[in-house]
Amino acid sequence: MGIPGLDRQAMEAERLERAKKRTASSSESQERPPKLQRIQAELPPRVQSPRRSHTTHDASPAKLERVATSSTEPLSDDAADEPVVHKGREKSAPKTEYNGELEAAPQKPAPTSLKTTLRHPCGAVKKTWAFGHDRHNDIKIEEVLQKNDLQIAVLSSWQLDFEWVASKLNLDKTKLWLVMQARDSAEASSPLSDPLRNADEVAEGTVAEGGERMVKVASHMFSAHLASGLFLHALEAYAAVLSRISADHMISYDWGEGGAMENTVFLVDLPRMPAEEQGMANATLTPFADELLHFIDAQGIDQDFSGSPIAAAVRKFDFSNTKHLAFVHNIYGSHLEEDAQSTGFPLLAKSIRALGLESQPSEPMQVDFAASSIGALTTTRFEEMYRALRGKVIAPNASAKKVAASQTTLDGQQPPLSSRFRVVFPSHDTVKNSKNGEAGAGTIFMSHGWDKTEFPKSAFRDYISARPGLLSHNKMILARTPKSAYLYTGSANFSSSAWGNLTWGRAEKCAKLTCANWECGVVIRVKGEGDVSKAADGEKVLPLEVFKDTLDIPFTCPSRRYEDDLRPWIQKRGP
Repeated sequence: MGIPGLDRQAMEAERLERAKKRTASSSESQERPPKLQRIQAELPPRVQSPRRSHTTHDASPAKLERVATSSTEPLSDDAADEPVVHKGREKSAPKTEYNGELEAAPQKPAPTSLKTTLRHPCGAVKKTWAFGHDRHNDIKIEEVLQKNDLQIAVLSSWQLDFEWVASKLNLDKTKLWLVMQARDSAEASSPLSDPLRNADEVAEGTVAEGGERMVKVASHMFSAHLASGLFLHALEAYAAVLSRISADHMISYDWGEGGAMENTVFLVDLPRMPAEEQGMANATLTPFADELLHFIDAQGIDQDFSGSPIAAAVRKFDFSNTKHLAFVHNIYGSHLEEDAQSTGFPLLAKSIRALGLESQPSEPMQVDFAASSIGALTTTRFEEMYRALRGKVIAPNASAKKVAASQTTLDGQQPPLSSRFRVVFPSHDTVKNSKNGEAGAGTIFMSHGWDKTEFPKSAFRDYISARPGLLSHNKMILARTPKSAYLYTGSANFSSSAWGNLTWGRAEKCAKLTCANWECGVVIRVKGEGDVSKAADGEKVLPLEVFKDTLDIPFTCPSRRYEDDLRPWIQKRGP
C-alpha cells in the first residue's frame, strides 16, 4: 500500500529528469571547471588562497593589489624602506562644518524605498558575531556584504583568504577590488605579472556576461603594514554606498567563525543623490567625505570597472548624515610642512577640534584605548597621544616652555596620567585561558620594551572580553570629559607606525610626519548626557554609560591593573 498523498509515478519521472540534468552538468564541468577553481588557476602561486591559520605573522611591506598575498617575515615597528615624500595635497572644495548630532535628521526627505531599506543612515557600530555566543547587536560577514545585492566591493585588508572571501560573494554579479599587502618593496615597485591585470587575459570565470572584469588588480603601493580595513560597497537593492571600517582581516577566524576572536565594525549607509546634484556639484560633502576621498586618492584606487574614477562614484552619494563623524587615516610616507597635519595623529587632533570635542589641559578627560598590538611606547609618546585626543598637537620645534605649558595640570591636583589614560591589552593569563589558548593569539603583539624604564606600564589594564573566552582584534578609543564623549574605532593600534612620528626635518627644515602604515578609522561624536558624579578615578567626567546607545563596550570595565606577577601577552611583532 502506498503512502497517501504521494504520486510515485510523478516522483520517478522527476528523479529521472534530475539524473539527466546531472549527467549533462557533469559532462559540461569536465570541459569547464567551477568558477572559483578557474579564478584560482589563473592566479600566480603567491596569491592563491593561503588558508592561513590565525597564528600567521604576515606583516611584510605593503603595496595595494586586488589579490591575496602571503608573507612570513614579520617586521619590527620601525621597519620600512625610505617612505614616499608627500609634498602637497590637492585641495578639494571648501569643507562644510560639522554641526550634526549622532542621530542627525536627513537634510532632505529620502525616497520612500530608501526610508525602508537604509539600515544605518547615521552610522552604527557593531561587534562581530562569534560562534557559540548569543547574538546581540552583532553582525556577520554575510550581513555586511549582502551578496545578493552587491554590485561593487572594495576590500582592504592585511590578511585575506581569497577562497573564503569568494565564498561570501557572487562573483558572477559583484565587481571586486582587493587592496592587499605586498611581500617587499621590490614587489611593490615592479610591474605586476598577474593575469587579472589585463582584460584580455582575465580568466573566463572572472568575466561577467557583458565582458567586464569581476576581480581587478590595483595600483602599486608600499608600506610596512597595510591594515586600513576599508570596505566600500555599492548595493543594487537601494542604491546606496556602504562604508565599512573594521579592524578585521578578511579571514574566517577574524569574523567569528571559530568562536575565538572578536572585532568591531563601523557601518554607514548613504543614499544616492539625484543625477543633477552628483559629482563636483554635490553640496552634501562633509569633512568625513573629504578625508575618505583623499584616502581613496592616496591609495591609488582610481578607476572603477567601467573606467570612471571611484572618487567620482563616491561623489554620487548624499553625505548629509555624516556631520557627526570624522574619517581619520594614516597614509604611508613622509608628510612635510602643512601636510604633516593632514594624516596620522595630527589629523586625529584636527578632527576632534572640528567635531567640537576639544578639551583644555585644565579639564578632566578619561581615555580607554583597547588595542591588539602595542609598539615601543615611551612616556613622551604616551603624553603626545593624550594631547592629540584632546585635540592638540605640539609643533616638533616648539620651545621647552611651550611644551611645559601644554602639560595637563589642574592646580597640581589631577591624578597621574596613567590613571586618566588606560591602555587595554590582554595579559598572558587571559590569552592562556581563552578558547584557543596561546595558539589563538597569533595576531596579538606587544613590544619587548615592556620592561624598559620609559614604558608606561602603570597605564595598562587587562583586556577581558565581555563574551567569555574571546580574544580581541579591536582597536578602539573611548574618551570622556565633563561635557562630551567620543569613540574611535578602526584599524590603528597604539604605535608610531600606526599614528605617525612627528619630528623636525633637519634637511627639509620643516615639520615632518613619517607614517609606516596604512590605517583608517572613524571618530563618532556621542551625545554627552549622564551624571558626572558616577565617574571613577576621582575625576568628574561623563560615565561609560554615555556610550550605551552607540556600542556595547566589548571588554569589562573597569579592567584589572597589571600588578604583582600579571604580565602582558608578549611576542614580536605587529603593526
